[in-house]
Amino acid sequence: MTFLLNTRTNVFYGWWVALSGCAITAVSAGVSFWSFGIFILPIEQEFGWLRAEISVAFSLGWLVQGLLGPFVGRAVDRYGARPLILWGTVATGLCFVLLTTTSTLWQFYLFHMLASFCRSWMFYIPMNVLITKWFVRRRNVALAVFTLGFPIGGVIFIPLLTFIANTGGWRVGYFFCAIVLYIMVLPLALWVLRNNPSEMGLTPDGDSTEHPPLSPVSAVSGHVASPGHSTTEGSHKDKPPSRALARNWTVKEALRTQAFWLLALGFSLTFLTQISFSVHSIPFFVSKGLAAETAALVVSASTALVGLLRIPYGFAIDRIHNVRAVMMLLILSQGTALGLLLVSVDPIALFAFVLLWGFTGGGMPLMESSLIVRAFGDRNYGAILGTSGLVSTIGTVAGPVLTGMVFDATGGYTSAIVASLAVSLIAFVSFLAFRAPRARVEM
Repeated sequence: MTFLLNTRTNVFYGWWVALSGCAITAVSAGVSFWSFGIFILPIEQEFGWLRAEISVAFSLGWLVQGLLGPFVGRAVDRYGARPLILWGTVATGLCFVLLTTTSTLWQFYLFHMLASFCRSWMFYIPMNVLITKWFVRRRNVALAVFTLGFPIGGVIFIPLLTFIANTGGWRVGYFFCAIVLYIMVLPLALWVLRNNPSEMGLTPDGDSTEHPPLSPVSAVSGHVASPGHSTTEGSHKDKPPSRALARNWTVKEALRTQAFWLLALGFSLTFLTQISFSVHSIPFFVSKGLAAETAALVVSASTALVGLLRIPYGFAIDRIHNVRAVMMLLILSQGTALGLLLVSVDPIALFAFVLLWGFTGGGMPLMESSLIVRAFGDRNYGAILGTSGLVSTIGTVAGPVLTGMVFDATGGYTSAIVASLAVSLIAFVSFLAFRAPRARVEM
């Protein structure tokens, strides 16, 4: 299949890699992230566990994934993404089969942690690094294609798994997740994915000659950090991102910068809000009187809008200097969407929520990759992204559990949403204070 795609089409092979990444992400997100919120209610009804207790499984999974981030990033940088994706897919499917045998809470926790451990080697970081190897000039567009799989997974799997859970039960749902993982992901990883363009005699972006990699551009004003020159606010302000020599920081060097910690804090708090509500979104709407099918429709609609906006966001970010300002705008949009739900869940409010949440989700997944690679370069991108993810995991781990605890204590989600709005304000301030680090001289 690799030979056919490379020789019988005029399309740069990297786009087949990006499209395969989109499909892999759709399946991976659908069977792991989107499925959890759908299974909360049937699991709660069968075992009588508290909602916070169930949410712990999700948070433990994210904790494992976050702790593994730096190791996965280094492994991908060293061995390539493809073999790790193959191994992770096989092992993750087996973990979903184990989940169908759950009878106690500790088993539920253990199996979710195992699934997250295995999924870490096939999902976000490996695919992210793979895209950065294949693309330079069109990197953000390619990242948009790959991350488009996340909302596509929601659009497809939310209604599908809701139907399966309502008719066959959550155990059948998890078994279905294992089967679809093998049917969809393994063939793509085996026959389409390749670690980098040099394996096929190609260069990034399909250029006829190899160009220097994209230089990290200040997320503040768009200027390029050149070797041996400090960046100053406003220099080259009106110039597009350059393809000059890239500034490449090591993990240790990045950790010594204020910029790294501001990004890590900002994304941690942003993801706390986003993931907390996403996990509890269907239970939230049901608690407000909507039927489970209607709740799934609302979440699917917002997720569909995320998908429609993802590619335009990718093209836009390739041309936008001040990505930091875009991130701040998305935080405001996310907060407004949640604030509306505090007022009403009537059709008008739900329609506005879908628009705002979709607008936010369309660009949010591209922000972390774009800001990190612009600030620290792409040579050690996998390791730096994984290390940043280790910090941001604090938010994704704590958020769903705290939200469940608030529900168990108050019988509703109002206080949790108010707390999320406060957290979003702190995230906004973090990005407001962020400045790209000053360039160092490479020896």
